[in-house]
Amino acid sequence: MRDNAAITPSAESHIPLYIQLRDQLRSLVHAGDLRPGDRIPASRELAQMLGVHRTTVANAYAELESEGLIQGTSAAARSFATTVMD
Repeated sequence: MRDNAAITPSAESHIPLYIQLRDQLRSLVHAGDLRPGDRIPASRELAQMLGVHRTTVANAYAELESEGLIQGTSAAARSFATTVMD
């Protein structure tokens, strides 16, 4: 993921943050901004970048993984690396 400028969850929204994050990440995939094989930040890293709790990001990632859009793998540098699926 090149930068997190396109991901802007709002605490003022009535929509839960993890749903906002899930929808925004899904939009990046469908728009081609995230392509198959692209890495997205570990949940802890993205949470820190966005100023949200890590569980918020983990919940969004879990939903995207259940949809088949991302896949978690282990990596030496991080405990959770995620890639966009074809």
